[in-house]
Amino acid sequence: MDFKHSSCIEYETEEAARMVMNTLAVDQELNQGKVSRVLRVENNKLHISFEAVEAKLLRAAVSAFYDLLGLATRTLEEFGP
Repeated sequence: MDFKHSSCIEYETEEAARMVMNTLAVDQELNQGKVSRVLRVENNKLHISFEAVEAKLLRAAVSAFYDLLGLATRTLEEFGP
C-alpha cells in the first residue's frame, strides 16, 4: 500500500491505553483490502498505524478514527477506568 500514517498517543497508564485500544479495535475498516489499521500498546502509549491504496481512503479512515479516539479518550477522562 502506498499511503501511510502512524502516530503515538500517550495515556497516564498502560491500562488506560489498553482500554482505548480495545474499545476502538472492535470497529473494522469499511474498505478492508484497501485500508489496513494496526493498533498496539507499549507501556502507556497507544501506537496507531494506517496504510491505504489511495490518499483519499487514508484521509477518510484516519479522520473517522481520530473522531472515535477523541470520544473514547474523553469518556475515559470523564468516568475513569
